Amino acid sequence: MESAEAAARREQQGGGERELDHGREDERLEDADPPAEAAHHGHLDGAGEAGGGGEQDREPAQASLPGAVFKVVVLYEEAPDAEAYAAHAEVCARVPGATFRHGPVLGSPAGHAAHAYYAEWELPDREAFEAATASPEFMATGRDARDRGLPRPTVEFLELS
Repeated sequence: MESAEAAARREQQGGGERELDHGREDERLEDADPPAEAAHHGHLDGAGEAGGGGEQDREPAQASLPGAVFKVVVLYEEAPDAEAYAAHAEVCARVPGATFRHGPVLGSPAGHAAHAYYAEWELPDREAFEAATASPEFMATGRDARDRGLPRPTVEFLELS
């Protein structure tokens, strides 16, 4: 069992970290890349260059499975403004070769869902995926979301068989 003195010393040592982070919980990098700009530059078999590393130890992507579809998934922790998102969806629908869908997250098996809003582009194959994510129209979606002040999402690339 920890003594009162040891507990106080541990609390005092950990206090410095909390002080450094105090008031920075909602800090956002203003010069960050728009979230939909692909760091992979059309190649999924290696780490992107934008972050300067971090995934070098990751194994190369496997060859696409027959009949696989590709998705760009966009997850928002908070629901975006409906009017602003309707205009943004028009920009998203311009990505060549892709079907764009979006809507609210209804919940999860545990009750509270981690995300409030979902969007995706579906592409029929790897070639269409690479062309779409390297397109000026795809890059424009990230800039448009930023310019409209939409919440910053999590963006992930999927291959589904």
